[in-house]
Amino acid sequence: MISIKNILTISRFEAKVLWRNWFFRILAIAGIGFLTIFNIAVFSEADVPRWAFLSNSWMMPYASLVLISIPQAAAVVFLATGLIKKDKKVDTNEVFFVRPISNLDYVLGKALALFKLFFLLNLIFVSISLIFNITSPYTTFEPLAYILYPLLTSMPTIMFTTGISFLLVTILKNQPISIVLLLGLAGVQLIYYFDQFSNILDFVAFRLPMFTSDIAGFQDMEFALMQRSFYFILGIAFLFMTAFLLDRLSSHKTTKVLTGVIGLAVLAFSSIIMLRLWDMRQDPIELREQMVSLNGQWAEEPNISILSHSIDLELSENEIMGNSAMLVKNNTPETLNKIYFSLNPGLKLDDVLVNGQSVPAAKNLHIVSIAKGFSLAPAQEMNVELKYSGTIQESAAHLEVDEERYESPLEYFMFSLQKKYAFLQSDYVLLTKDVMWYPDTQIGYSPKNHSTDKISFIDFQLRVKTRDGQMAISQGEPLINGNIYEFRPEYPLPQISLVVGDYVKKDIIVDSIEYAVYHYREHDFFEDHLDQLPDTLNSLITDLSNEYEDAQKISYPFKRLQFVETPLQFSAYTKVYETHQAYLQPETVFWPKRR
Repeated sequence: MISIKNILTISRFEAKVLWRNWFFRILAIAGIGFLTIFNIAVFSEADVPRWAFLSNSWMMPYASLVLISIPQAAAVVFLATGLIKKDKKVDTNEVFFVRPISNLDYVLGKALALFKLFFLLNLIFVSISLIFNITSPYTTFEPLAYILYPLLTSMPTIMFTTGISFLLVTILKNQPISIVLLLGLAGVQLIYYFDQFSNILDFVAFRLPMFTSDIAGFQDMEFALMQRSFYFILGIAFLFMTAFLLDRLSSHKTTKVLTGVIGLAVLAFSSIIMLRLWDMRQDPIELREQMVSLNGQWAEEPNISILSHSIDLELSENEIMGNSAMLVKNNTPETLNKIYFSLNPGLKLDDVLVNGQSVPAAKNLHIVSIAKGFSLAPAQEMNVELKYSGTIQESAAHLEVDEERYESPLEYFMFSLQKKYAFLQSDYVLLTKDVMWYPDTQIGYSPKNHSTDKISFIDFQLRVKTRDGQMAISQGEPLINGNIYEFRPEYPLPQISLVVGDYVKKDIIVDSIEYAVYHYREHDFFEDHLDQLPDTLNSLITDLSNEYEDAQKISYPFKRLQFVETPLQFSAYTKVYETHQAYLQPETVFWPKRR
């Protein structure tokens, strides 16, 4: 059914015809000129470039491919519709029609010619970035970026636009109408569905979050691969359907039928991928709705207060194994025979002990309820221990944020970033209270209790075992014994956070307060600006601190202030009933590289 020789022959001669097309030549020259000017303006030594643009070694090729994605798709539409329609109009390929070449060979040969030229043009585009990358003293070089991004952005876009253009012009038999419809379809996606539905409909990958972090790598790569695979496979399905519907004499009826059947099978396979994509987008939304509903059921239930909380944590690849030993107290006026905790729905409850005795407990989504084995009178205290393990579901964070705001992208330069509320990877960990990585007695957002939430101050202790070469950062002075970090904050705190990674610490003590910056290796660009400050840095920090305290009429209450570099994708929200975002933790300021 398929002859590789025929396909390559058609492709070779069609590519020559396309290369002689002045529209393609003008497009290529314009694209090369535009990207050259762009790289000179943003990344070269023509001006001192901003560190935010150079701090990530993946940015240069990705920026070039994103910039030309929309014009390239429009160009493919014009040329692809012409490839099919011109044969009927001027009989340029009549010589093929009388030879034993199947419709599928004919269509695939033309598609391959178009694909080759545009993919080679994309390689020229990224080569421009490569030249600026390896010659700039400001940038680092990541060779994988120049391989991965063309495969993820250009290939699926070219294949899909070629396939849908071939199919539409074959059905309508009118090139101008086909072009108008296809450009209109692209316009509707860009205008009405821009950044909607997690960018599932973004067939050019203009806003699909695929920007990687030097700290934590790719985020949600599975979704990006599925989305790009969908459009690549759908383009192939359209090519088969074009061959089936093409108005020319077929060599064998069986071959034509088989072509149509395979086209439908590939189309069905792409539909399965789309359903999976929709589930990946919808599952977190449904989980959030279920959690909010469950919070409403527990909103009026009286509960205990935590006085002290000792957390023992072990990291294992993308999972944690935790043990939380708590001293709790009944501050309500009634005897409690049932208590509850909130814990991330991705964590499995392994065991529960009350005053050293194992008791039955139930976990429904994020609510752990204990209703047997104790009776707690008013003002009475008891010990509760929870053992748990598993992964962290980030969608459990920030339940009060509505769906539209939750799905809106995180903007950075010209890119759309995947929002991340936690990181739990073998090489990087970032956990805040928002993702419920340790048990708490506050259930979280519910329309029934959002105005009655109260802040509890708890005596925390944290013990975490890291991997070789990693540093743990949390509240309190760390006691380090090999790979084991112990944190004992000097005062009760409303929450505790944890960051683990390949950090370097730079600190200075001013007026009995330790000021520290934790940054990733080779992310020390700011040191060049501190050469002239050794003698005056202390006084500068003192002046800034006093100025801020006088303006706010408060004194800084902690013994340390640490700024911790985090991945670009780490995100938080401004909330009307909270005075801070997740970027601000006790003693700690999380500092995404984009800021």
